[in-house]
Amino acid sequence: MIGSEEVERETNPHSIVSVENLVKSYGGREETVRAIDGVSLTVEAGSIVGLLGPNGAGKTTLIKSILGLITPTSGSISVGGVDVVENPNRAHAKMAAVLEGARSTYWRLTIRENLEFFGRLNGEVGTEERKRHRQFLERLNLTEKMDDVVNDLSRGEKQRVSLATAMARDIDVLFLDEPTLGLDVEGSFELQQTLTELAAQRGVTILVSSHDLGMIESVCDRGIVLDDGEIVADDAIENLLDVLQTRVYELIVEGGVAASTRNEIERAYDVVSWVEHRGCTKLTVAVSNANRIHGLTGALVRNGLQIRSIRMDDTDFEAVFASLVYDRPHVDESRAARGER
Repeated sequence: MIGSEEVERETNPHSIVSVENLVKSYGGREETVRAIDGVSLTVEAGSIVGLLGPNGAGKTTLIKSILGLITPTSGSISVGGVDVVENPNRAHAKMAAVLEGARSTYWRLTIRENLEFFGRLNGEVGTEERKRHRQFLERLNLTEKMDDVVNDLSRGEKQRVSLATAMARDIDVLFLDEPTLGLDVEGSFELQQTLTELAAQRGVTILVSSHDLGMIESVCDRGIVLDDGEIVADDAIENLLDVLQTRVYELIVEGGVAASTRNEIERAYDVVSWVEHRGCTKLTVAVSNANRIHGLTGALVRNGLQIRSIRMDDTDFEAVFASLVYDRPHVDESRAARGER
């Protein structure tokens, strides 16, 4: 096993996380559900990677599998050249995580005691380690509450303590699941600065799953989009922003919509759904260029439809991702044909 780890470091010296053909299934033979379905990826050391996708896409399952909290059905996972399944203790020494909804600290201890405890998991805590702990607390505005019991803190403060304890050890990889949850604007900005510094100055590799697109844009080098347990996009974050910032429109028209009209619209636009209700049809569509909505309304009118209302919802994260993963090869081809990027 040691020999194989040395070979892996030599063949791919810059990769810190490697996942190959990962599958995680639940259920029996007749009703098997694949939460992760053949995922393969590598993450370069010192990079910040965003894991994106709609709820239920498999992001948290993937993170927990890499952390060794979930045993995969098949495939392999290594962190720093260490097989996570075969050598979990060695792998865990290289990683830390803050998971949404999980209790990452001991609430009956003070902030200082939590840092001491988690810091000692990798060995003795000396002067340099305590200095680093204090720097994290200052960055997260927790210095004045070092001796407060965690259970007495606000939700946002507890989230910041979880981040501080995750970074208390000398780790190589940090996993964050919705890290801005409970943070105000200032706290979120300070967190973003901290993550950027960790990657740039200490070489910590960070994988972050979040619906906070502002944070993803600010700190991530790369984005990996999952849907139904599969990777549907993997690119530099700036190349994904046009899709992720797509505007979602809901248009309600009188009566039903003929199949020929639906086909015409679907050939030209990224339709998320058609819903008929009480004599009307609601069309939900995602467009990357707001000007294209005028072409859509014109197409509806030309087909004899009366538009009752139009509403824009640019915060519908689920619908945006639905537009990304829906018949993606066809969507990419039609966008290229229309000269869209």
